[in-house]
Amino acid sequence: MVGFVDAHCHLLHERFKDDLPKVLNRAQEAGVERLYCVSGKLEHDEPVIELAARNKGFVFPIIGASPHDAPAMSEEQLEAELRLLEANATRIAAIGEIGLEFHYFKGELERKAQEKVFKTQLELAETLGKPVVIHCREAGEEVLRLLSGFKQGVMLHCCSNATLAAAGVERGWLVSQPTLKSRERQKIIAATPLERLCCETDSPFLASVRGERNEPARVGLAYYEIAQVKGIGLDAVKEAAWGNVKRFFG
Repeated sequence: MVGFVDAHCHLLHERFKDDLPKVLNRAQEAGVERLYCVSGKLEHDEPVIELAARNKGFVFPIIGASPHDAPAMSEEQLEAELRLLEANATRIAAIGEIGLEFHYFKGELERKAQEKVFKTQLELAETLGKPVVIHCREAGEEVLRLLSGFKQGVMLHCCSNATLAAAGVERGWLVSQPTLKSRERQKIIAATPLERLCCETDSPFLASVRGERNEPARVGLAYYEIAQVKGIGLDAVKEAAWGNVKRFFG
């Protein structure tokens, strides 16, 4: 029987700096077989690749310029990021998390900067044949528009937008569900075919108890939620999620 997969976590976050080896050990003890570690910040790109190299077969790197970084990026920084992605194309599992964040960024110039960085990375992903992990908050229509015609794999990270999730399912995308429960996410789980679902912690964020640090060892909570909502066994969810993630990342 296959184990759990955490499809999206941030192991280089400062909240893990004092005990990361223990965090990784707890994940393995909890039955987690794969962790997909997302840089989240430009300065974490190369350290994430190095972490994966030290934990080969267990930790897999995902790097890219996030929408949080995009508004402040210079042309030189964007070009450097693209060179880094291209140089490490065979080492990274996907480009991400990339997309649009309109909840915290309200200004037109900020949003245009996000769109530019997003589009540029999508073009590179197409060229490199790499899947992408999407961050989308309050920008569902814009994300769907920009992904129109994109031919590589797409994962909707921590998706809580039912309309976006449904559109993603129609396009053959993966819909990733976190450990944090909500009624909206339960509706998405119910409406999304098992072959389009995967699970994540988004560690250290989205702990089930506000203020606590989340970690990959807890990814099983998302699996149990899917099993409960769909009325199926946990093993069926694990088998499906494992296959979905393997096909997505290759």
